[in-house]
Amino acid sequence: MKKEIFKNILKDLATLGQLAPYLRPLRNDFVVAALSMGVVAAISSASMGLIKFLVDQIFIDNDRQMLVDLTWIVPVLFLFKSIFSYLLNYLMSKIGHAVARSIRSELVEKILLQDHEFHSKIMGADLLARATNDVAAVLNMISNVPLFVMRDGMTVIFLLGLIFYLNAKFALAIFAAIPIFVVLFIGFNASLRRVTTRAQNLVGQIYSSIAEALGGLSIIKIYLYERPWIERFNRQNEDHYKAMVKFQRLGAMSPSLMEFLSGIVMTLVLFWGGSEVIRGSWSAGDFMAFLGAAFASYQPIKHLAQVNSIVQMGIAGWNRIAEIKDAPLVISSAVNSRSTDALDFHKDIELRDVGFVYPDGRRALKSINLKINKGEILGIAGPSGSGKSTLVNLLVRFYDPAAGTILIDGQDISYWDTAKLRRLFAFVTQESFLFNDTIAANIAVGRPSATLAEIEAAAKAANAMEFIERLPEGLRTMAGERGLSFSAGQRQRLGIARAVLKNPQILILDEATSNLDPESEDYVLSALVNLLKNKTAIVISHRAKTLESADRIIVVENGEIVEEIRPRSSRLTVLR
Repeated sequence: MKKEIFKNILKDLATLGQLAPYLRPLRNDFVVAALSMGVVAAISSASMGLIKFLVDQIFIDNDRQMLVDLTWIVPVLFLFKSIFSYLLNYLMSKIGHAVARSIRSELVEKILLQDHEFHSKIMGADLLARATNDVAAVLNMISNVPLFVMRDGMTVIFLLGLIFYLNAKFALAIFAAIPIFVVLFIGFNASLRRVTTRAQNLVGQIYSSIAEALGGLSIIKIYLYERPWIERFNRQNEDHYKAMVKFQRLGAMSPSLMEFLSGIVMTLVLFWGGSEVIRGSWSAGDFMAFLGAAFASYQPIKHLAQVNSIVQMGIAGWNRIAEIKDAPLVISSAVNSRSTDALDFHKDIELRDVGFVYPDGRRALKSINLKINKGEILGIAGPSGSGKSTLVNLLVRFYDPAAGTILIDGQDISYWDTAKLRRLFAFVTQESFLFNDTIAANIAVGRPSATLAEIEAAAKAANAMEFIERLPEGLRTMAGERGLSFSAGQRQRLGIARAVLKNPQILILDEATSNLDPESEDYVLSALVNLLKNKTAIVISHRAKTLESADRIIVVENGEIVEEIRPRSSRLTVLR
């Protein structure tokens, strides 16, 4: 048991050591904060020492000069204490927020750089919980733990020094209770570790459930699923409540027990010391100063007892952050990736015996052999779940194939730099995603340096200016969250404008017209004609009308190419 406790303490120290790189740039602020802690602790202790002079020289010896001296000494001491307390609290808060900023930036960057396989395993809302709730737990630990450990620790040391100076015999009596405090601290540590980890994980589940409900709100309402969903959420919420209550109970129990034991020790000192004063073997001033210093140590000792719960919550948060921060990138540029500044597509795209299996074990593609020539428009048809979208996701390395090779101009794409590879492509998907920014910024996602004139030209080519010109602020109109203030057809035209502006060498249309009414489909198809000019394109669709411009069409079923047909063939009507 003792060995396990020792291992856990070492493990906690090692975990805290992982935060050192974030603190290193802030060392100057930390040094000033540490010096401020020392000054605050020294003044807090010195103010207790003044009790001796107050009682012995003023109340008993009637020393008026001492009274006059104290009237300026006390305000000066408290002025200095308030200045350094302000400096201390400000700097520790600044340090904590600076570390939280760095961790959050690094974490979000890692989340965005991760591949689709990673995101298929971890819910987006859980990642949000790690970037907010878990970072807040680390912030709380960094801002408060040094404050409690150093400031309150130094205060206790100074007060104990004063206590020893006043009466070493009574000081040793107080020291006898310290081993009991240590045992209590260690005893609560293991329980807090388990509870904090569970509580942090449950927060992630709650975030995920709320995000799920907001994303599926229409389904919840049309199927009258509100009550069953709320009941399921309430069970999760109750589990989190119980975990947090248990955490607070354990966190509050340690300082409360320590305070109770301190009260017993102080009662013994009060009786024993009071007897000494009555017998005349100890001055009243020394006794009152001793008692004041001992009582003054209550609050910092109480803070020190609370440190463990803050540390355990911070460590649990950091461990969840580190799981994401240290996760390897499955899709990354090879060490020997081609180093040319830009890629050019000259000849063809080829898939050789390509197979793919999803992380959950589902087979999506098997032995796909396909060649797409430059300038060709390839249509892909087939039932839902047949592997059409998976095929194009492999081309841009959202995933890597489980078997086989994908080549562009005879070069294995796994040896290309992923960013340079993806510059060849543009996607127009089933539902164009819009960011909460201006329409112009949304169109310029692929080319942030584009001029307003270039953005407007792209919007015209996509037949989007027809509705943009009717908006109060035109291209400067905010799209709002996910662009839901626009119709599906309008969002698709903005997505096409985005692709037009990027001017890719290879275009992928993945069910770009499947959610549109006939009028919107006509607008979008007209825009697609402009987009497909002089492009190599892959068009995925269930609709024959969308596939009419294809040079050839392959039909995919159960992860295999089962047929190849021509657009003017009578077989095309089957795809409707």
